[in-house]
Amino acid sequence: MESLRLGESPLSLAQLVDVARGARPVQLSQPAARRIRQARELIERWVADGRRVYGITTGFGALADVAITSDQVRKLQRNVLLSHAAGVGEPFPAEVVRGAMLLRLQDACLGRSGLTLQTAQRILEFLNLGVVPVVPCQGSVGASGDLAPLAHMFLPLLGEGEAIYRGRRLSGAELL
Repeated sequence: MESLRLGESPLSLAQLVDVARGARPVQLSQPAARRIRQARELIERWVADGRRVYGITTGFGALADVAITSDQVRKLQRNVLLSHAAGVGEPFPAEVVRGAMLLRLQDACLGRSGLTLQTAQRILEFLNLGVVPVVPCQGSVGASGDLAPLAHMFLPLLGEGEAIYRGRRLSGAELL
């Protein structure tokens, strides 16, 4: 099946299902890669300029008034994933996790995230290679309900958490 080029048009339900089921490879379009880079460059400028940006150069929640120095930004982002990975129970089915990964990546392709192009490409590799993060189906942090599952979903990108690859459950460190 022909690769789905993200960032050129909205996803159809059929495209989402094809990728979620592992039946269709995915790639980034050039415009999507450009938008991802531009969004990241904006975040980096804000950090370099010392601009106060909630959750990037400040803490979260009750710590929103706490300034985060530019040398602590990376550590904060890692710690957010680690601290929010509070799920329990059986993992979501692979199709659900893959579909959610695709939707998050599609959103990033629209320039709505500050992730690096390298991170977007790693998510793409996970989808194309059949790497499925282990995401527990119960547990939440905060009111949105998606923070814990999303944290588990992307921990393997940092060499943390767990993922299924070729039928084996591996630690994030083993995977990378």
